[in-house]
Amino acid sequence: MPQDANAEVAEQARAMERRRFRHCSVGGIADVWSVPEFGAVQRLPQLEEFPMRRPFGLFAAAAALITIAAPVSAAQAVTAPPASGTAKVGTARENMVVRLVNARRAKKGCRALKHHPQLHRAARGHSADMAEGDYFSSTSRDGRSFTDRIKEAGFTGGTNLAENIAKGQRTPAAVVQSWMDHSVTKATIMNCKFTFIGVGAVEDSEGAIYWTQNFAAK
Repeated sequence: MPQDANAEVAEQARAMERRRFRHCSVGGIADVWSVPEFGAVQRLPQLEEFPMRRPFGLFAAAAALITIAAPVSAAQAVTAPPASGTAKVGTARENMVVRLVNARRAKKGCRALKHHPQLHRAARGHSADMAEGDYFSSTSRDGRSFTDRIKEAGFTGGTNLAENIAKGQRTPAAVVQSWMDHSVTKATIMNCKFTFIGVGAVEDSEGAIYWTQNFAAK
């Protein structure tokens, strides 16, 4: 990424940091689960305990080399990524997460992720459900996994599907830094195989922000 573009991203991140969002403090221990190839479920080592006054919650779920091939209805038909000149996907807050993630990936030489409308739909829907239901998990209240949600949003044919979630961070810069501070979620962000991303950020009634990232290669 050119130096002036990096400066622009950094300045926008600082501007977002200065905005005052209501938030709640979240502390405790975040557990991480993964779904390796062939469907074996594995619990990864528990992350460290965070101070109770630190607004942080973090969970990552990743699936390696999963191809979603289940039939979908006409309402769930695959749509292409938005063409140049079409309406942007996501809110300003969500798109700032995409830009900050791409800035980190550029340092490793990874391609920039495109904000995909169906991955965004899945991510925002899950953030909204967590905010409404007052829970924090990559498994929905009805038992759906992140791969189920991505499929139901109409995204098919993807590989290397993955999801990061977080709760309580007040700004895009804060949540991206939180994900980058932990090896599992950082590895998801820095996986050069991914080509698309969807970001959802939704506040609950108390002002805590629930963040979801969905990733896919296609």
